[in-house]
Amino acid sequence: MDRRLLLVKRINVTHHVAVRRYYISRNRLVLWQRYRRQEPVWVLRDVRRFFSEAVYMLLFEREVSKKLRMMARGIRDALNGRLGPCASGSLES
Repeated sequence: MDRRLLLVKRINVTHHVAVRRYYISRNRLVLWQRYRRQEPVWVLRDVRRFFSEAVYMLLFEREVSKKLRMMARGIRDALNGRLGPCASGSLES
């Protein structure tokens, strides 16, 4: 993780690999679905944080297209209820 200056705000850029982006996205969506009624403020804040992290990734990281593809796949799998470990071969494309 490194710290960058964006206008006047310091941000953290994590440089996670694409597979980690998949799991982060998938599991976040599952948590949002599970806790949207009990903790709506937390969910909304985390949704905002998720999009902020995506923007930082677009601006400062490498392999952005692969990471975006994996994030989209994680969102799709969460919406379809697919959880647990995934075969590494299915995550690489």
